[in-house]
Amino acid sequence: MALANGISLIVVAGLVVHEAYRRFVAPPVVNAIELLAIASVGLAANLAMLALLERGHREDLNVRSAWLHVVGDSLGSVGVIASAIVLVTTGWPYVDPIASVFIALLILASGWGVVRDAAAILLELPPRAVLVDRIESAILASEGVQGLHDLHLWAITPQLPCLSAHVVVAEQTVSQADEIVAAVRTKLREMGIEHTTLQIEFEPCDRAGGVCTLEAPH
Repeated sequence: MALANGISLIVVAGLVVHEAYRRFVAPPVVNAIELLAIASVGLAANLAMLALLERGHREDLNVRSAWLHVVGDSLGSVGVIASAIVLVTTGWPYVDPIASVFIALLILASGWGVVRDAAAILLELPPRAVLVDRIESAILASEGVQGLHDLHLWAITPQLPCLSAHVVVAEQTVSQADEIVAAVRTKLREMGIEHTTLQIEFEPCDRAGGVCTLEAPH
């Protein structure tokens, strides 16, 4: 859904630029007072919708894409209001297409951000704010950890990174190994990674056969 919304924002930006070009070539006759009144009502409605979406747009990518749609509509209303004021005061017909191009660029930037984040989630790429090398070093520096492999870092949402890895420890009881896992999970939570799946091994896996000596419960 978020990916589709992001693509639609880019399409809308393109349509706005196309319409702006047409207005540059042949400026239409506009009733500026009527335009100002309609745009003001539209802006008020869009601001009310933005207030409703404000709480969730930073945490949910789908809500963010909807929020950006409304932001684009709000910017459009602001541009129309500014154009109407200039038309009333100066009569210059090119202010409307100029404002349209500026708004289209803002919508394009927002749409591209949504598409980028949605594609990263679908492709299970690491979150941009998380450094994989730093995570790997932190795990290897944990007490009792002798090795690490098959580290995979991805995101369910931009704000919810997830991690899975095989952690190698010295031969010991499962309960002792679980204490090491708990300490690693605590360190990862401090680094902003809440959802982790760690598989404990007493010795490195046989990569050819894919067999591990022992697995602790997740």
